[in-house]
Amino acid sequence: MNTEKLKKIKEILKEEYKDKMSDTAMDAFAKALHYSLFVGQYDLDDIPAIIFEHESEEEIEGGDWFYIFGQLIDLLEDNETTAKRLYRSFMHEFDLLDTFLKLVNHNAEYLSAEELAKAKEKAFGLFDRQILEDCGIEEE
Repeated sequence: MNTEKLKKIKEILKEEYKDKMSDTAMDAFAKALHYSLFVGQYDLDDIPAIIFEHESEEEIEGGDWFYIFGQLIDLLEDNETTAKRLYRSFMHEFDLLDTFLKLVNHNAEYLSAEELAKAKEKAFGLFDRQILEDCGIEEE
């Protein structure tokens, strides 16, 4: 088990849930996220499912899953597997700017030209053009 990644996941969760969740519950939460992200390498739609499950068990309402999701995907290594997971997530699951930026800025080399073009086309249809340009993303 990559203890460094698990430690970072715990830090992310403590930032969000410090007064709302016991250490035991947070530890189990972090382990579930770590397993999904780094051991099982499941699709990224698993992350919100795990977040909602643990929030529900602890009777927490109104957690910021978007923020947690963005923090967690930042922990992923840039490689072909990550590129595929980010691409599937952005194109078929969640229209999140964080996912798109990590995909294009750090994993574009692992995508086909067609996949990259489709992702950019979708992004320019969803997000403010100025935000994308400020992030160094240009339309083809």
